[in-house]
Amino acid sequence: MKGIIGAVLGLLIGLFIFKISDKIIRYKCGKLDKEVPKPDIMSKMLKNLFILVHILLYIATYLIMSLTKAIFVGLFITIAVVGTIVDVYIHIIPNETVLFLLGTGVVYRIITEGISSFKGSLLGLLLVTGLFLGTGAIVYLMKGTIGVGAGDLKLAMAISIALGYPGTLYFLFGLAGAILGYLAMGYMSRTLVFGASFPMAGQIMAGFIAAFFFPYVV
Repeated sequence: MKGIIGAVLGLLIGLFIFKISDKIIRYKCGKLDKEVPKPDIMSKMLKNLFILVHILLYIATYLIMSLTKAIFVGLFITIAVVGTIVDVYIHIIPNETVLFLLGTGVVYRIITEGISSFKGSLLGLLLVTGLFLGTGAIVYLMKGTIGVGAGDLKLAMAISIALGYPGTLYFLFGLAGAILGYLAMGYMSRTLVFGASFPMAGQIMAGFIAAFFFPYVV
């Protein structure tokens, strides 16, 4: 029964993720005085894949997690998919997305783990901040550019607060796997060259969602 609920919610909400993304894209482009990108940047097959992934993640969430946790994780899945789509189109992680995720994450921690769990959030925040800033410093020394966007850092910081500890460790494992997978596919398909930059929201969001499933599969 819970799996059916997850499937229905995943489908119903999934049908609107591109409409939601489009509104965010138009809002940000208008605010930044940028041209709105053409919708055909993403193929119909890829759009359908995003919707399918959204549905499958909802089903898995409702099957293995308690109802309270599943409701929150489902919301995080939608935020992750929408945030990834926006970044693909305009290469921006909106502050509004980060703030919404942060607010939802704070409520999630209070309801599922209690106020005391924010000690773990602080540890996770320190881990993520140190790792991202350290990575940025290394890339700067090697290439002369920071290599880590401010939006990437803010998103990862919000995620660390939502996940706490050891959830942030699971996030970092998932993030590393997502980046390695993206690079491997990019190099094999020759759509990426060594040293090229690329949008990071997808990989960060993949690590975020993977962190919720990590305790159930390991």
